[in-house]
Amino acid sequence: DPPSSEYPVGRFQPASAGPDRAAPSARRPLDEGYPSSPSQARGMPMMSSPTAAGGMPLSNSIEGMLRGENDGGPLVPCPDCGRKFNEESIERHLRICKKVFQQKRKQFNSAANRLGEFENANELIANAAKLEKQRNQQEEATERQPDKKVKEKEGKMTKWKAQSLAFRQAILSAKADGGDEEARKQ
Repeated sequence: DPPSSEYPVGRFQPASAGPDRAAPSARRPLDEGYPSSPSQARGMPMMSSPTAAGGMPLSNSIEGMLRGENDGGPLVPCPDCGRKFNEESIERHLRICKKVFQQKRKQFNSAANRLGEFENANELIANAAKLEKQRNQQEEATERQPDKKVKEKEGKMTKWKAQSLAFRQAILSAKADGGDEEARKQ
């Protein structure tokens, strides 16, 4: 079928241009034997709706939880954390809760871990602990005497800071002379 003269050479004819050409439908009919979804095409069976572990539809189990319905009987609160569990699950939770949430975790000693393979590791660890303690005491002592540092810093004003303060003061006085009320107050 030669291209018609109404379309220039090199352009495609639209799908509806010919009487024998009909626009293909967007979806194939199901009766042609094609799968209706990609998962069906891979051979996976389609589930009608997701289910929870108990076999009941997921939407029903969520709705039941929201309404407060419970299949396992009354809920028992944990004495340690206050969360509520089935009577069957509370025993297991109590052991885990005490072990994980209630006991204070042992602090990790990186020095002991790092120096554990040396022969005199205990001495090295003790020395490291002493040095750490001394450093902490020195930091605390300097924190207790902040006035001394402030006085030293006030006495030693750097040149740029003095120039900056003088410049700011000059600007404020110029504004005050111009009639600015805020500048006069400062």
